[in-house]
Amino acid sequence: MPTIRKRGTRYQAQVRLKSKGAIVYEESATFDTQAAAKHWGVALERRLKTEGVDSHVNRTTTVKDLVLNWTEFKENIKPLSKGVQHSLKALMTAPFASKAISALTARDIVTWGVELSKRGLNHATVLHHVMTLRSIYSSAAVTAGVDVSMVEMVKGCDSLKRLRIMAKSTSRERRITDDEIALLVGHLSNMNLSVPTDVYIKLAVALPRRREEILTMRWSDYTGKQIVLRDTKNPQRIRDEIVPVPPAARAIIDALPRYEGEDRIMPYKPESVSAAFQRAVKAVGLADIRLHDLRHEGISRLFEQGLQIQEVALISGHTNWAMLKRYTHIKPNDVVEKLSANSKRTQKDSAES
Repeated sequence: MPTIRKRGTRYQAQVRLKSKGAIVYEESATFDTQAAAKHWGVALERRLKTEGVDSHVNRTTTVKDLVLNWTEFKENIKPLSKGVQHSLKALMTAPFASKAISALTARDIVTWGVELSKRGLNHATVLHHVMTLRSIYSSAAVTAGVDVSMVEMVKGCDSLKRLRIMAKSTSRERRITDDEIALLVGHLSNMNLSVPTDVYIKLAVALPRRREEILTMRWSDYTGKQIVLRDTKNPQRIRDEIVPVPPAARAIIDALPRYEGEDRIMPYKPESVSAAFQRAVKAVGLADIRLHDLRHEGISRLFEQGLQIQEVALISGHTNWAMLKRYTHIKPNDVVEKLSANSKRTQKDSAES
């Protein structure tokens, strides 16, 4: 029988089911009369007995409910990235958000993916949105306490991949030149802005780290030759990194002012830096330049200076070659020339010996 409690002038009905001493289902609702509360509770218990808990939850829990449960569960572990937050916002307003989780079909998923693509979202963004939904479904047993069939989800994902509506991002070949950097820096240095974005641009190329990592660097972690970056991004764990500081970056950092009571080397909001950069890009007519291109260029230049993969990774923070490869621009002719030079050197050494 449901438990009925009086709450002020109203009545709350609570249904709680246990299995082997553990609560497997719990739901409550409040009504104006005791009779209405009891009627709801008895009817719910009857449905649960007839349908089973999992079937009932699958039929009454919406996709939006599942998204909210997953979000709350994940946020209790660690803050969600901006990319995930963006995908969650898209899911909350998706056409199928109010559908029961068991009623979601492959057609729903494909139709949504096509709609996102028509809105101008690129293949990688569509992939991120859809795979976030897939992750939410696959972990529903943990985050919401219900087993959900993955059959329709897998069908929908496979169809979107075959249609090429969603795909991994492709490597960006665009490199920013010295002249373009000088153009941006010159424009920004004349603006007398509160955020020295011109300095940030030069530092982001000299020390090619992510925006948040540069803007959270601390004087107390800086020795001149190296710096400790705290809580840096890693797919497996949160970590602190000891990073070599290239001479060009060291010269920029050493010239920066120190503010009393502020340990951050560049104490500015990431959003402010990005906004100032985008305004400058538009003002000087370089519409195809992105803030991330500064990091891309800096990493490419480290390779051009002769650093090995593991040495570049120590500066950039990449954990494997597959991730780092897309930032390099190794040309087939360069490889052939290097092999030829090595061959000539070997032949010369053999002749001399």
